[in-house]
Amino acid sequence: MHALPFLPVILLAFGPAPQPPCPMTPESAEIRLTATDPPRNISSEGWTRRSAGAFDLLVNAEGPEGSGRYWTVSVCTADKSQKRPLRGTSLETSTVGWRTLFNFKDAPLPWIDDVDADGKAELILWNSFPLHEEASMAAFGLVAWVYRPVSADKLVIDWKLSRKMAREIAESYRMPAKGAFSDLRAQAAQALQAFADGQCKPSVQPAR
Repeated sequence: MHALPFLPVILLAFGPAPQPPCPMTPESAEIRLTATDPPRNISSEGWTRRSAGAFDLLVNAEGPEGSGRYWTVSVCTADKSQKRPLRGTSLETSTVGWRTLFNFKDAPLPWIDDVDADGKAELILWNSFPLHEEASMAAFGLVAWVYRPVSADKLVIDWKLSRKMAREIAESYRMPAKGAFSDLRAQAAQALQAFADGQCKPSVQPAR
């Protein structure tokens, strides 16, 4: 009886398919604060100040301005004993996507909050994203990136909390609306939900 020749079996391992890119992209994965005077000489009354643990986080958002609904967002930290911040930076962003959202929790957009209720505040940086290629200003959605302070001079994006916010914004987009924005609102809700569920991956810019 002749033995059958050994035939090697090659097993091909297929990994998970790469995630498609999300239409929304944060400006940076990190925000660095420099030791300088408070941005743009904002008065102490102009800051919203919350505890971020060992130090305080301060945010001032001025806007919206122009057809692009542009905002200047100043972010600073301060020791508990300091009345005015010593480290900070200013960011520019657009909430043109508000035109399709209309409303979020029946309140002004929050720029600082304790998103995960752990007793430490985070920066909420609102931004807009196109709902299709070559979108006009009327065809943008709104997204919120949550940045967690990790030291007095650096904040890093918190993907879990950003997805939490995306889920909440998607719910607002699903609220009934009349008129030409209904289809755009549905597209925005779908895009935000895909990001919240990890079905797409935002590209991340280098740290600023």
